Amino acid sequence: MKLELRKVSWSKALSEETPAYSAQVWIDGRHFCDVSNHGQGGCDCQYPPKGMTNSDFRPLLEAMEARIKAEFPPETVDVGDGDGRTFTMEQDLESLCQKELYRLDLAKTVKRDLAKKVMWLKDGKQWSVKIGAAPLDQLIPRLKAKYGIEKTLNEMTLDEAVAALEKAA
Repeated sequence: MKLELRKVSWSKALSEETPAYSAQVWIDGRHFCDVSNHGQGGCDCQYPPKGMTNSDFRPLLEAMEARIKAEFPPETVDVGDGDGRTFTMEQDLESLCQKELYRLDLAKTVKRDLAKKVMWLKDGKQWSVKIGAAPLDQLIPRLKAKYGIEKTLNEMTLDEAVAALEKAA
């Protein structure tokens, strides 16, 4: 299953406990629904696309939730209290949408940062050096030699760089 968010509007200033956003949800290349969250800790609201009634949409949404549960295994999440305690969370449309929202935000940040810095990962940490007057084709080999880097994020596609950062996190 390929889930995309399109026409995303995220108000970080209004996001309190959950992201305050709205977007179109596209699944496998088709507009499935519209989604929004007010950012105050509540669940996402899913709405049918234009031209579809709510009574026609609800069975499709239930079928999609069942498909997600079948295709995506439960995720083990760290409680974050420092004691190493975890809990298991079932995947659903809301969790996938919010993961995609954060991935899109990370991609935007990485794209902006790569225009100003040479970035790489080493020993599970992110490192960077501001791009100065030296051209990248001269700067990158010097940094690779100095720090023992195999490949910088600048030499990857944006998707590869985002995936590498997500994996390191």
